[in-house]
Amino acid sequence: MKIKSVLIILLLFLINSFVPAFATQLPKQVRTFLTSQKRVPSIRFDGVITYNNDVMYLPVLPAYPLNVDSIKIVKTYPENKTMDQFPDMVLFNNNMGLLKVIRIDADTVTVRNIDNIPLEIKTGTLPQDM
Repeated sequence: MKIKSVLIILLLFLINSFVPAFATQLPKQVRTFLTSQKRVPSIRFDGVITYNNDVMYLPVLPAYPLNVDSIKIVKTYPENKTMDQFPDMVLFNNNMGLLKVIRIDADTVTVRNIDNIPLEIKTGTLPQDM
């Protein structure tokens, strides 16, 4: 009986080890938009966007994504900034957003407190695999 239990546990362990893991992927249009800019970032497997000057952005995945033909920036904080100017918040026309990571000290990071944050950012979610 013990051998049967051990074999079943071993079999379950082996089956679980072959289950693939899926990381968060940014939409292809957003990746293309970001890499076509003057400053090209690196995009990690979990969706975090990093520029070579240590500026990082967390993606905010929309609760209600929109299908659009081409990606454009709809809103930034501060207003009317481009990605080359590293705004604190970016909202695209497909409802996806980016929040700039701010380093407080060596061990503490946060995002800026933004007044009147758009509803698309409020209802969005951060990737759970960071």
